[in-house]
Amino acid sequence: MLGRIVTIVVLVGVVFLLFRLALRKKRSSTPPPTPPEMPPPPALVACAQCGVHLPPDDATWRDGKAFCSKDHAGL
Repeated sequence: MLGRIVTIVVLVGVVFLLFRLALRKKRSSTPPPTPPEMPPPPALVACAQCGVHLPPDDATWRDGKAFCSKDHAGL
């Protein structure tokens, strides 16, 4: 009688270990989700007078230098 109980306990333990091993393999086989790719930040230029950064299309250009406003460009 005691031998049967020990055999049942051992079998339940083996089944439990196999179940845990199967779950561990399933978790490790799934690749982690990749974050969505973000577009690169737009290129910015710094005002030659005050250092404020702004898009090149919004800048006032004078002598090859970017300015944030006509006042800073001296126009």
